[in-house]
Amino acid sequence: MTENPTQTENTISGEMDRSSPLATATQSTYLFFLREKRVRWFMVLLSMACAALVYFLLSIVLGAVLVGFFNDSTVLSGNGGWRSMPLADAKAYYILLMLSIIILIPASYLAVRLFQKRGFRSLITVRSRINWRTLAISGLALLLPGLTIFLITTLFTPDDASISFDPVVFWPFFALSIMLIPLQIFAEEIFFRGYLMQSIAAFTRIRLIILAVPALFFALLHFYNPAEAYNDIWAKLSYITVALYIGWLVLKTDSLEASIGLHLAQNILAIVVVSSPFAPALTPTLLEVHDIDTKIEFLSTLALFGLHALILFKGTAIWRRFSPKR
Repeated sequence: MTENPTQTENTISGEMDRSSPLATATQSTYLFFLREKRVRWFMVLLSMACAALVYFLLSIVLGAVLVGFFNDSTVLSGNGGWRSMPLADAKAYYILLMLSIIILIPASYLAVRLFQKRGFRSLITVRSRINWRTLAISGLALLLPGLTIFLITTLFTPDDASISFDPVVFWPFFALSIMLIPLQIFAEEIFFRGYLMQSIAAFTRIRLIILAVPALFFALLHFYNPAEAYNDIWAKLSYITVALYIGWLVLKTDSLEASIGLHLAQNILAIVVVSSPFAPALTPTLLEVHDIDTKIEFLSTLALFGLHALILFKGTAIWRRFSPKR
C-alpha cells in the first residue's frame, strides 16, 4: 500500500495531535534533533560546560543563603523533616530546596540558546505545539491509581497508614507546592530527559546508552534520600526503575509531555499526598505511612508503571476507536 506523504509529514511534525491524545512520531525527530540541525560536537560539549557552570554558580548562591539562614546542622541535613523546625523556617527550607533543582531551568536555557542556537521549546517537543492532552492523560493515569491504592491502604490497614491532614499547617504548604512542584519536575525533565538525552544522542544512536546514562545520573541524584542510610537495594532499584521508565516514555512518544505528566503526578503523591517513614516529609501531607516494605514498594512501582503504560497507550487507542467521529 502506498503511504500518503502528507499524512507522514503531518504525523512527524505533530499535526496529528488534534485527533490523538498520544501522537508518536514515525521517526525520532526529537531525540536526534541536534543531529538533524547539524549542531557540531564541540558546540554540544561547550553547551554542557555552560550548563554545568551556570548550575554550579547558582548552587553556590543558594548554598550561601541556606547556610546563612540556618545554622543548625540537623536542619541543613533535612533529616528531621518539616516537624523539626518552626513553620516559617520549614517553608523557607522547602523553597530553597526546590530552588536548588529549579535552577536547572536557566542552566539548560542558556546552554541551548548560547551554544546550540535553538529554541527552548525544542527541549520539550519539536512538533508544532506542546501536546497538553498527552501531559494531562499521562499524569492522571498515575495519579488516580496511586490515590486509590493509598486510600485503600489507609482504610483497610490502619496500622500501616493513617490520615494526617491538619488544615492549619497543610494549606500554607500546599499553596507553595502548587507553585514549586511543577517548576521542580519541569526542571528535572527538561534537563535529564530533554537536554541530556538529546546531547548524548548527538554522539551515539544507540538508544540503550541514550536511555541509561541520564537514568543513572537521575537515580544517583536521589540516592541521598534517607532510605539509603539503610543501604536498601530495593529503594535503589525503585529509583532506577523510575528513571528508566520515564526515559522510556520519551523514547516511545518522541517528546517530553508524557514524562512531565507522570513525574508531576508522582511528586504530588510523594510530597503532598503521603509521607514515608524512610523520607521525613518536606511538607505536611494528607496521609502518613507508618511502616513500609521497600520490596513491596518496588513491586508496586512496577505494577503502577505497567498500569500507566496500559492506560496511556492502549486505553487512549480504544477510546479513539469507539469515540464518536467529529
